[in-house]
Amino acid sequence: MAIIVRFFFHLILLSCIFVQYSSTMNDTNYILCTSRCSQVNVYFNDLLNLPPYCREESSYDYALSCGVTYDIHFDRQYVSIDFIASNDTNDLDKQSLKEILTQTTELKFETYTGYDSYAITRKFTCNTNKDCARDFYENTISKLVHDGKVTLHTIKDKLYNSTALIGPGSRRRCTDSNKKGNKTSVKCGHGLCYTRLETYEFDSGKNTKKQKCQESEGSYLRSEIERHSRKSTRGKEILEYVCNKNVCNRNDLIPKIQQLINDYIQWNPVQEEAKETPSSSRTVAEKTGKNFSIKQTIFSPILVSFVILLQFFI
Repeated sequence: MAIIVRFFFHLILLSCIFVQYSSTMNDTNYILCTSRCSQVNVYFNDLLNLPPYCREESSYDYALSCGVTYDIHFDRQYVSIDFIASNDTNDLDKQSLKEILTQTTELKFETYTGYDSYAITRKFTCNTNKDCARDFYENTISKLVHDGKVTLHTIKDKLYNSTALIGPGSRRRCTDSNKKGNKTSVKCGHGLCYTRLETYEFDSGKNTKKQKCQESEGSYLRSEIERHSRKSTRGKEILEYVCNKNVCNRNDLIPKIQQLINDYIQWNPVQEEAKETPSSSRTVAEKTGKNFSIKQTIFSPILVSFVILLQFFI
């Protein structure tokens, strides 16, 4: 008889531990993420063809957020990818149903014929739904690679001329942000036009713009963009470029370059900004889980204590 009672004692104790574990899972809203799929290279002609081990069940983990970092190498025609799963809530400002995209765009204009030195690095983090980072990669990569190159060429055409001169024969002028009045451009025959613009989504006091003629060894563009859904004070946009066309850093051209880059990044967040509450199905699921887990949390310690006391009388 004592053996049977002890068996039930251990069975109940294990059940309580399982219930406690389940309540933790419900409270924190874990999602399934691709994680054991890193240092993967895919070519432009087969962008969705991940290795077999990235499709196996063992490549997934439950976590608080999913993430992916990928570099697009236009010259060598491939994309390098790293998927991750994270339990660091600081990654998403400790918010539920959150998405963050950061993108660095680097364009070097002076290259050999037929060789375009374009490099894109993107990092996307989310907790909106199961495997949301992988979904984001698969939904955006084709346009970034195939349609996006046309956009990058358009940017280059607006800022760079392969036959432009540097020296005495050049008639190039550049906008100088230190100049006031109607005439804000200066002669820049021996240099190139420079622009740096910093824009912060919720802190306009930090916004800066600098335009000038400067000595430079080459023309380039570098852009850093951070987008959040839901909105965040960390949202920002930094644009810097050196160009060799006449007055290519003028005020009316800078917004056009910004718009081309923003069109290119393919930022279409799942969570609509106008809706501050989650979808009804997700809300019901989360509330049900939390209510259930609260009951479990209260009940489990009581049951465990009762079983332990029972042990003394066996």
